[in-house]
Amino acid sequence: MIETVPATLDLLRAVPGNEAGESLLRRALAGEAYVVLDDGRPVAAGGVWDQDGGRACAWAVIGTGITPRQLLACTRIADRMLADMPFDRIDTPVHATFAAGIRWAELLGFQIEGVMTKYHEGEDYFLYART
Repeated sequence: MIETVPATLDLLRAVPGNEAGESLLRRALAGEAYVVLDDGRPVAAGGVWDQDGGRACAWAVIGTGITPRQLLACTRIADRMLADMPFDRIDTPVHATFAAGIRWAELLGFQIEGVMTKYHEGEDYFLYART
């Protein structure tokens, strides 16, 4: 059974393939953060950080080995949660070479706004937004 629960540090660490550093995981908990469980096992996590002024920044970690059924459920959950958020604008950075992340952002209704050159660790990212 797939369910969504509020994130905890232990659940975020348990998403398969999650390589986020400890400081990023703790920052995730400072905003709205959720973990998607399938039969009690974490398969993905996501949430938003309130950026003030009606804007938020979305993030997600999709676990390695996620099945198509689980990904479809995560997409539906994320779309509903984003639609219910009280923000005028939600944006998200996506690594410029991460094709699956680009497809997922676009599937969730995000539109590309531009390239952020050397945004993180010298790598280029696309800025996507949903308004």
